[in-house]
Amino acid sequence: MALDDRLVSRRHAAFRCHGDDELEIVDLESLNGVRVNDVPVKGVRALGHRDRVQIGAHVFLVVDQRREHRSNAPTTRGSMRTASATRPTPRAQRAIVTPLDTIAQALADDDLSAAVVAMDAVIARYGDPSEALMPGELGRVVELLLALSERTGDMRFFDRVFQIHTGRRLVIDGASIDAIQNALPHLERASSQGLDTYLAAMGARGATLSPQEQVRLRRIAALTRRVGKGKA
Repeated sequence: MALDDRLVSRRHAAFRCHGDDELEIVDLESLNGVRVNDVPVKGVRALGHRDRVQIGAHVFLVVDQRREHRSNAPTTRGSMRTASATRPTPRAQRAIVTPLDTIAQALADDDLSAAVVAMDAVIARYGDPSEALMPGELGRVVELLLALSERTGDMRFFDRVFQIHTGRRLVIDGASIDAIQNALPHLERASSQGLDTYLAAMGARGATLSPQEQVRLRRIAALTRRVGKGKA
């Protein structure tokens, strides 16, 4: 697996499987190290269900699919589970998901501390204009930042939406503007700092914006009347 990350060494770490039931990670004497559940790894570390592995700015969630399957299976007569719930599944019981998946899953599990740690670990990548992003990836980042702002009450995540676009010199897309508008009534202390800086930076571009971008920018400017008003 190759990670496009300046914090990752050329030979940083290795995941090793032993049979169907054991997974471990090995730090290959990397410069910036490996952390599991925020604890530095020295040498080899066995991995378990829902362990969070941080390599550079990337955070991965280890999922034992058998345990996920059992925990989500229907039950009958108290704690007795159906036979299909305990039937072994084929090889490759564990899967590693993307950092954004980790954040989304943590929010779904109401594990806000894990979501914050994961977002803090990867946020620098999205604000770095030299880092290429997949189509639609930035929109998903916006949704997760807004969700974190609403769920935690920490408005630095709201500001990050605008800081990322300022750093990348991008006009926020229409879907993300809709998401921001929908989120504002649920934010108690929305800050205008990131928005004001963003508008100033985009205004400096002036005539270089396309007509469509100028329309979107006017929509964003209209948000300033709502930011800071909090819940209705």
